[in-house]
Amino acid sequence: MHRRLCLGRVPILLFHTVRTRGAPMEGPRGELSLEADVFARGLASLRAGGYRSIRCRELHDHLAHGAPLPPRPILLTFDDGWLDNWTVAAPLLAQHGFGATLFVATDLLDVAGDARGVRPALAAGREGSADATEIEQQGYLRPCELQALAAQGVFEIEAHSASHAVLDRTTTPWTWFGQRGPGEDEAAQCARIAADLERCKARFVELLGRAPEFLAWPGGGASRAGLDVARAAGFRATFLTDEWAHEVAPGPDAIPRAFFSQYWRGPGADRARVWKMRGVADWESGAWHGYVRLFVANRWMGFARRWRRSSR
Repeated sequence: MHRRLCLGRVPILLFHTVRTRGAPMEGPRGELSLEADVFARGLASLRAGGYRSIRCRELHDHLAHGAPLPPRPILLTFDDGWLDNWTVAAPLLAQHGFGATLFVATDLLDVAGDARGVRPALAAGREGSADATEIEQQGYLRPCELQALAAQGVFEIEAHSASHAVLDRTTTPWTWFGQRGPGEDEAAQCARIAADLERCKARFVELLGRAPEFLAWPGGGASRAGLDVARAAGFRATFLTDEWAHEVAPGPDAIPRAFFSQYWRGPGADRARVWKMRGVADWESGAWHGYVRLFVANRWMGFARRWRRSSR
């Protein structure tokens, strides 16, 4: 069962990629991806529940200074900087009246090399159509596409580091900003983090004409030293998942987000994932019926997994 993570009873949902049926999915078993039609149904459910999207600044002002929020606030966030955030997710968010935050790792913008031009996005209401598969979805955003997203206004653009790197993973899955590397003292750790964040900020200024105000830690975790470096670098607040370090207490400068795996398959999986998305939002907002949605969704997916195993 999902445990409550978010502060102030404001749900913060974490996504990565949204892709049409048949497109390759990201992550182990596709757990970082959500089909476009399922995402659209989830947004429709959130809209029916009265949720209204807010921005990072509004949330931080509320947590740090008690600033008011609209009724039923929700913060929708995307990590990394995948191309489908522009070609698929943005049109669906706009169609359903939501905004979102993209935390982009700036080094990933240059993976496309010298490619030029903004690639076409999904037409409204076409996520389940045959021609939707013609929309390019794999890979990362180009710099010009990040600029187009920022100008469009559906997404606010914030930082996810420059490199999104990890340390040596031969024995332990290091969280890049959370732990020290082999033989690295705290001073060296802080210098490494500071250099990465400064490179990220410089790329923001180059492309968007401003420095980022908020940072989502790659891997979801951070150390106390990392938080101190981020504050010194000028970030108003940083965002975590449920994997923060023990010495980091959630608060206005270290805000946890709710991530839930998207890899559910089997009979009824699409409806159960919509229940899960809505259930997490409701439960994080303090509504008891969110627990009921989560309970039903998890039980149904347990049945679907058993059904899949027995049918092999």
